[in-house]
Amino acid sequence: MRYYNVASNVSREKIRSLANFGHTIGLHFYASHIEDSNFEVLEKELIRQTKILEDATDLDVKTFSFHRPKSWMLKDLRDDQLAGLINQYGKSFFEFSENQNI
Repeated sequence: MRYYNVASNVSREKIRSLANFGHTIGLHFYASHIEDSNFEVLEKELIRQTKILEDATDLDVKTFSFHRPKSWMLKDLRDDQLAGLINQYGKSFFEFSENQNI
């Protein structure tokens, strides 16, 4: 399946199946459209997208990972939590170096 709609019956069933196997369901957070360093908008969008996933799946979402993060996101959003969610790009989980190709 190349593209999917998280609210479709097929996608919801697959996501719930993963959760039933004991996997944690997290948000793969698309934020590339957000203006650089606009932390307020980014946090609101994270909350909005998390709610969409939770409402579609009836599951609690506690983690997120950026989808194709911009360099400012990797440099400036290093806290292990953002908007009450575990940030998989946080310092405890992800090492960032200025010399990396992003």
